[in-house]
Amino acid sequence: MQKSSNWRDFEKLVETIYRERDPNAVVKRNHRIVGISGRRRQLDVTLTIKTPLHSVFVVIECKDHRRPVGIESVDEFATKLRDVRANLGVLVSSSGFDAGARAQAQTQGIVLKSLRDAQSEDWHRITNGQSWISLYLYAPKSLQIVVSTNKRDIELKFEAYEDLRNSAPIVFHTGDSSQSIVLQSFIADLFTVPVPPEDIRAFIANAVVLPGTAFEFEGEYLEVNELRITGIQTVRAYIVNLHLSGGYVLSDETGGKDAFSLQSNSIDLEHLTKQPYTELTAEEYGRITEQSARFRSFNLSGAERYLRVVLQEKRDSNE
Repeated sequence: MQKSSNWRDFEKLVETIYRERDPNAVVKRNHRIVGISGRRRQLDVTLTIKTPLHSVFVVIECKDHRRPVGIESVDEFATKLRDVRANLGVLVSSSGFDAGARAQAQTQGIVLKSLRDAQSEDWHRITNGQSWISLYLYAPKSLQIVVSTNKRDIELKFEAYEDLRNSAPIVFHTGDSSQSIVLQSFIADLFTVPVPPEDIRAFIANAVVLPGTAFEFEGEYLEVNELRITGIQTVRAYIVNLHLSGGYVLSDETGGKDAFSLQSNSIDLEHLTKQPYTELTAEEYGRITEQSARFRSFNLSGAERYLRVVLQEKRDSNE
């Protein structure tokens, strides 16, 4: 039976799934080993799981066929398992197994797994039909930047964080001019990262200025003596609808899911910040972080533009 054109990708995905399921196992793909018959065997994916008393050698055969796997493939795999002295064999198929294959696998002690693309019903079942999230973004406002230089004080004002982010780069140069710092990136690293509720308030930040630092302003290079940033730290609450865009489901022959990874549609952060939002008080934000078991904080300052939610479950790899 002929493999589909993307069988290598299928094998790589199986390798990734099992590697993530047991980070302590030694996982190899396209592993070649000489069996007790003296024949050199090619194994799609192998796992070596070390325990205090012995090692467990697991061989995984990947079948990316257009039709269900038959009894012949199970027999061939069983012969290979005996030859390489595997402790366990797992046969993973993208198209399921026929009745003969299932019966023979049970006789030979081979574990059968189906790996398929995620479907909309998987997404709705796992999310209980609630395909939306509350996304909280940290956004300073009423920003005032004061740069004290050897000639004069320069004051820059931005009502919203987006105004600063979309403005022309504000550049500082180190003493030897070999490095430069863009103020927009500096502020993103400081004020758009997760903070405790007590920090949702007005702030004053005095930056450490290295000797010889110069500020590039209106064609001049001015020596910087002091840099002070003031503003109000806020939290914006957005409601985002999600739907499935891709992923996989690994299941056994009873339909029980061993592992899944469901990916949502991409969230355009630039577009999102232009949508209506609710600005939370420190008290409201504090209640959310304390009461919500699903609240998670992430640093998105390095995100270019898009965000994707991935729902994953990976069970213990011991069969």
